[in-house]
Amino acid sequence: MMYDIKNLILEDHTMTRHMLVLTLRGLGFEHLRYAEYGEQAFE
Repeated sequence: MMYDIKNLILEDHTMTRHMLVLTLRGLGFEHLRYAEYGEQAFE
């Protein structure tokens, strides 16, 4: 990918979060962090 874009995905529904991660990876995004809730995102 041309840009080094980092993505943070916050979603409390497990299946929705998983599908979004798969979709973004399929589009070429490599730096994905994901969490179920806000506090977990900063760990």
